[in-house]
Amino acid sequence: MLFAYLTYEAYINFLGDRFASDVWKKERTFFNKKPYHGLEGKLKLLSERIPFVGIRKDQRPYQTIKDLKRLRDFLSHGKTEKYEKLI
Repeated sequence: MLFAYLTYEAYINFLGDRFASDVWKKERTFFNKKPYHGLEGKLKLLSERIPFVGIRKDQRPYQTIKDLKRLRDFLSHGKTEKYEKLI
């Protein structure tokens, strides 16, 4: 599941380099602020530059990608749990 999301992320970057190479040259700074923040922002920019049918964020496959992102974030940014034993 994690590799599926990483593949999606890599494909977005591949498309960005092909269709918006001017922006991808300054990727770290450009996608660090709204309205194009993060991977969502990259997808937004690509959808504006590439003529294709709009993304339906309330349906699959986008909902599946959101689920994969939650899993990726959970695995990548895991929080520690602390337990105490009362005597």
